[in-house]
Amino acid sequence: MLFSTQTTSAQTQAQILKQLVKKSRNRRIPPKNKKRVEDVTLVAACAPPSGARTELSQRLLKHFSIFTLPQPSTNSLQHIFQVQIGCHLESQNFLPVVQKCRELLVTAAIAIYYKMCRQMLPTPVKPHYTFNMRDLAKVAQGLLQAHESEIASREKTIILFAHEVSRVFHDRLSDEKDRQMFYTFLSDDLHNYFK
Repeated sequence: MLFSTQTTSAQTQAQILKQLVKKSRNRRIPPKNKKRVEDVTLVAACAPPSGARTELSQRLLKHFSIFTLPQPSTNSLQHIFQVQIGCHLESQNFLPVVQKCRELLVTAAIAIYYKMCRQMLPTPVKPHYTFNMRDLAKVAQGLLQAHESEIASREKTIILFAHEVSRVFHDRLSDEKDRQMFYTFLSDDLHNYFK
């Protein structure tokens, strides 16, 4: 199995795949060294074009059956992470005041995640600005590592939340303008959700 993550805009991997699928041999190899490739099943994965990701050639795509996995709805994300965080808070005997923050934590994390996805788009200079649900899961994982002895008030819960979203999102930002924009997002969400 070969899985190649294309990191440049030169589409050599896509061209090799297209040639492999279409001709089942590589034409650039000298005639006496040619190898015929048979009975091979190709499975490919890609993300939609945006920022630094280029669109794949229609000539390549026509050789594949294409299906997509849509982004879960906001309600689905809230349910998934509220159950996960809620179970942890209950099983570890967090104080009721902390347990009541479960819904706010998840809603605020999702709000910041969506803002980062919409506002901090990848560019050729910032190709690492690709935010996905794994980032949201990393925030949840950080919250799940909290101990009831350390997080015993609403204020400490808010501090933990701010730390985790900063760790996941802010630490990837490469310039001061983007960092300030993140802090604006965080400040707005702290004000809106944790009044």
